Amino acid sequence: MKDVPASVALERAAALIAEKGWTQGVTARDVTGCPVHSSSDRAVSFCVVGAVCLKGQPRVGEVHPAFAFIETVIGCSGVAGWNDEIERTKHDVVTALDAAYVVALQADGLEPEDVL
Repeated sequence: MKDVPASVALERAAALIAEKGWTQGVTARDVTGCPVHSSSDRAVSFCVVGAVCLKGQPRVGEVHPAFAFIETVIGCSGVAGWNDEIERTKHDVVTALDAAYVVALQADGLEPEDVL
């Protein structure tokens, strides 16, 4: 399986959360609020980790490089803990993913307008 670039994983994760929904405490939930795997067909809301893993498809046992860009934007390590902070909102998460997408593009020598 070919690695999904960080910028692509971040862009897709932001869109997934914006369109489907966001959650805390688990990687994904179904329509009843029960935890499910982020790759489940029943998943309707996702935490940052679940969305990036689903859209980034890292190899088993590996951390997707997209997480480093998220950590740069949020100013701390521990993306799951940041996602789960009580004051966190869906808007915060999508905004951070969008900003991380721009940082990832810039790391590749691109700007968002270069990929439109």
